[in-house]
Amino acid sequence: MRLASFRPLLVAILLGTCITGAQKSAAATTGKDRDGIISEAIELAKHARKAENQSEYRRVLELLGSVDSVVSTDARIPFWQGVAYRHLGQSELAIEKYKRADALAPGGSDVFNEWGLALQNLGRVNEAVAFYQKAIQANRRNPWPYNNLATILDDLHQYDEAIRMYEVAVKLDSQWVEPRSSLGHCYMRKGQYEDALQQLTIAIKLAPNNAMAVNNYASCLVKLHRYDEALDPLRRAVELNPTRHQIHDTLAFALLQLNRWEDSIVAERKAIELEANQIEYWHGLIFALNRLQRYNELLLVAEQVQHRWPERSEGWAWSGFAYENKHQYFRAWRAFQKARSLSSVDEQTLPAVQAAQKRCTMVIIGGLIIGALILKVVVTSLMRYYRNRVAPQSGR
Repeated sequence: MRLASFRPLLVAILLGTCITGAQKSAAATTGKDRDGIISEAIELAKHARKAENQSEYRRVLELLGSVDSVVSTDARIPFWQGVAYRHLGQSELAIEKYKRADALAPGGSDVFNEWGLALQNLGRVNEAVAFYQKAIQANRRNPWPYNNLATILDDLHQYDEAIRMYEVAVKLDSQWVEPRSSLGHCYMRKGQYEDALQQLTIAIKLAPNNAMAVNNYASCLVKLHRYDEALDPLRRAVELNPTRHQIHDTLAFALLQLNRWEDSIVAERKAIELEANQIEYWHGLIFALNRLQRYNELLLVAEQVQHRWPERSEGWAWSGFAYENKHQYFRAWRAFQKARSLSSVDEQTLPAVQAAQKRCTMVIIGGLIIGALILKVVVTSLMRYYRNRVAPQSGR
């Protein structure tokens, strides 16, 4: 009886001992492994940032989530959680994590920089600028906020200020290709192509497989009218980023300038396949077709332009020129008349359309006059024949 009465107490003691031991073991394991888990997550996040791998960012959140409840005072955890959330397109959540990181370790330059990126993703540009400036004040040796602030200034067409920021970023990290490539592109926007080429040449040496750097380098050669030199870099840029329609269009333009019409058509058709709503791409395609005198294809393309942009005059103007070259002057005249009736006809195109329509008018009038003269000759001949042959026989 006594043993039975003590049984519940013994069970409770044994259970309590097991639970306490498990908790201690878990705590010991967590204490032993948590730094390794955090380090693994950070390395994975850095790799994901380079590779733009979203699945790795999700893994980062899993790893950091496993230690977050145990280690609540380590600012690295919310910081890298914020980085992962931002790259996963959840910038609001990222900002909450950056707030927590800043509360745990106030005034961190990297935190302010990432905070600015999240705000920029949300379209809150003025706030982003303020955080980049705070990041620079916190650590003037950190190149990231200089580069990110420069991108905003670049977009705002404040090129001189943007160049100054890019130059600081490049000076702080001479091996970082992105700000150097952007610096070259910013020089291009200012029309300083030689300065741009100098920076972009260094950029592609630093990172021969960086699509942005290779594309900017090739585009700069095109701006300098060095079309032969631009072809290989352009083809390399296409290999690195085959879905970027602008590269295909730039390649088509370079080929066009080298009178390689067929190759230009292939490249321009690819650009249109990727992005059909850029009327400039259709311009290039039609120009090449016109030089090859492939007027039937040109007319089909012009009809597509008329369908896509019914308010634009270009499609009708191109149809008119094609019909004129096919000697179908009345159709050409009607197409030119339609082009002139649209308000979108620009000052450069209008004189050419007017001149072409005038030519067609003269040809049509000339044709009518010649036709009338021919008809007169035929009628006169018939009447003469009637008088000389038919009328005398009727008199007999």
